[in-house]
Amino acid sequence: MINKETVKAKLNILRENLERAKEILKMPDSELKVSNISLSALERYFQLMVDAAVGINEHIISEENLDIPNDYFRTFTILGHAGVLPFEFADKIAP
Repeated sequence: MINKETVKAKLNILRENLERAKEILKMPDSELKVSNISLSALERYFQLMVDAAVGINEHIISEENLDIPNDYFRTFTILGHAGVLPFEFADKIAP
């Protein structure tokens, strides 16, 4: 059975890091290009968002006894093929 609290917690992680990333992206390009700290933080926030999304995918895949993914990409395409996510969306976001 899919644990709604697990999914909600991971969605909150995704949302929080998206908001943090948006704040960095408000910086002027010229400032962002020379700020290694901001670029590193942006990269980290993006990785945390990917990890949260993949964690949700893996939880659903496990609970629904779907194919075992061998990488992050496959977690999205498996859910697309299973109809959990719209296939076009899954195919677009997987890379």
